[in-house]
Amino acid sequence: MTVGMMFFTGVALINGWVMHYLTAHGAPTSVPLLYDAFNRLLLGYGWLGNPLFLAGLTGVAVLEVRYHVVRMPPALAWAGLVVVLLSWGRGIGSATGLYFLEPLIFANVPAFLWLAFYGWRVARGITL
Repeated sequence: MTVGMMFFTGVALINGWVMHYLTAHGAPTSVPLLYDAFNRLLLGYGWLGNPLFLAGLTGVAVLEVRYHVVRMPPALAWAGLVVVLLSWGRGIGSATGLYFLEPLIFANVPAFLWLAFYGWRVARGITL
């Protein structure tokens, strides 16, 4: 998950700091090679960050369902695993052209809420 989050940070930095500057200064037409290089880097960070983060989050959810690491109620652990697996849908839909899966991006909301609750349980001092 940490590696995926680092990639997400790279996406935000490239998009917010570099791409907006290049666009504001006419780089898409004046220096298309530079603009294209950063655009491809932005896409690469995005495509690497999301699966790496989701792989880690899926691993955490599976560990909770199987081993009850933070002693979450079983129904909540299973609900977390379900929404985490649904979160994969949007990326799979984009990558494969199955655009009907795009609305599954909304599964990210309960998945992140579940992750926050998991983190809160860890922070409370539940013995790992």
